[in-house]
Amino acid sequence: MIGDEPRFDFGAPSGGVGWSLRGSKPDRRVEALYRGPAPWPRLFEAAPALGLALLVFWKTRSFAAVWPAYAYVGFLLLDLLILPQRRLTKWIRNGSAAVFVVVYGGFVLPRLGRPAPIGGPALLVVLAVAGLPYLAARGRLALAFVRGLVGAGLLELGALYLAPTPLGPHVALPLFCAAFAWEERSVLWRFVTPALAAYVVFVPRWLGGGIELLPHAIAGLLAWGLVRFLARGGGEPSPVREEPVDTRSSTLGLRD
Repeated sequence: MIGDEPRFDFGAPSGGVGWSLRGSKPDRRVEALYRGPAPWPRLFEAAPALGLALLVFWKTRSFAAVWPAYAYVGFLLLDLLILPQRRLTKWIRNGSAAVFVVVYGGFVLPRLGRPAPIGGPALLVVLAVAGLPYLAARGRLALAFVRGLVGAGLLELGALYLAPTPLGPHVALPLFCAAFAWEERSVLWRFVTPALAAYVVFVPRWLGGGIELLPHAIAGLLAWGLVRFLARGGGEPSPVREEPVDTRSSTLGLRD
């Protein structure tokens, strides 16, 4: 059609890349969903923030250490009540819980008496690249990844109490991402999964890690198991691979 511009559609079947025409009816429906009202703060967004705030204040008695957690809860309320809803707004909101747990967790670890991760910026880059395939994926898939990464961050905090090592996050978090990409057959999973697995195996070992990393590997796999068996009701195959594409639910995080 004249005047319609083709664009890539990463919500194609089996996580593939398809084409759609800008200005078509499905595309207008998608844009309408993006402009729909923001959800109330979800459990996996608000509960970790408030729980970490209580833990950090109990350990430090410092308001300066907990204000980022309350600022994040404030952001959730601003998104609900004030911020205009757009595609970018929803992308930021849906990924914010994982970003908060990973970044704030690294910030408060020394205050909790745990070692901060070595090469924190490099780890953030790895996690950002691992999350890119879910940027325009189905809402259910994207939110499942975010929930799992939040769970992996919280479980890794527990693993750091069992086996304190600055290399632990380099094992738990990328290992969850690798297992999730393999399970869901996400975009470029054939490249992402082995790359993340190689990172988990070789980088911590190169930096001097040993058997003390085992609890951290368990934390990453346990987070993947929680997403697979609890959030989806057991070991059923992923609905993302079996359902046909439905443009009403194929946008990132518009529906839980």
